[in-house]
Amino acid sequence: MNKRIISVLLAVLLIMVAVGAFAASYTYGSGDRYTSAELVSKFEQLTKGISVDRRSPGESDGDADNEEGNYVYVSADAFVIGGGFIMNPIKIELQSGDTAASVFKRAMELSEVNGEYSGSENNGFYLRSLESSGFEVNVEPGLEGWLLNNDIVSFYEPDSWVGGNLGESDITDLSGWLFYLNDGSPSMGMSDCNVRAGDVISLRYSIAGGMDLGGDTFGEVTEPYTQKINLVNFIRAIADRELNYFSCADIVNRAGVTQSEINDILRGI
Repeated sequence: MNKRIISVLLAVLLIMVAVGAFAASYTYGSGDRYTSAELVSKFEQLTKGISVDRRSPGESDGDADNEEGNYVYVSADAFVIGGGFIMNPIKIELQSGDTAASVFKRAMELSEVNGEYSGSENNGFYLRSLESSGFEVNVEPGLEGWLLNNDIVSFYEPDSWVGGNLGESDITDLSGWLFYLNDGSPSMGMSDCNVRAGDVISLRYSIAGGMDLGGDTFGEVTEPYTQKINLVNFIRAIADRELNYFSCADIVNRAGVTQSEINDILRGI
């Protein structure tokens, strides 16, 4: 049986045992009553030490012995404002116990890209900004109209950033770096996300809380600006030196790039 399936079944069994223990500790009709906070606290105590896979469903299993070798791929881009790759795609050797945060920190060091972040690789890592230069903010008219016509942001100041660190609340109040693993946006932070060989970790700059990257909408907005695109094989191809980014930068370096355009680029390799 697949090792991943076995580990999931074991985790479920352990949690069922913990729930049973919790239920046994509560005597119906005894007059015991717990608040919601107490219930959560008791359950956490019972399940403490149980290891479960916290990766989002449907994401790559990966394997240290798979065809990708013992490496993960890392990149950071600001395509949405015409900034290209802030950190060019790079392969990082996987180490025991690696999280997305620890891998990204090593990628920053190897790429000599400076940044500001809070937390640590094991607790609450959040990327606040990355050192960026060599480009001017270029928000395409379609995205600008979508932002303003739908009243998505409280302020929009594309000329306010003139270089230096690119980060949260630059350009709009919803600007910042978003974390993606493979083709998904995990429901946990980078410090809590375990990685496996072959995974692609990407930090993508957004000026609309991810809605400009095809993410879920919120508030009164009914449609994201664009459809989400899968950059996994694109990032791998550049890191593996099978594709020269500059040969297709004019196609990719914009908010409105489509999946069919990415696929056409990959077919040409």
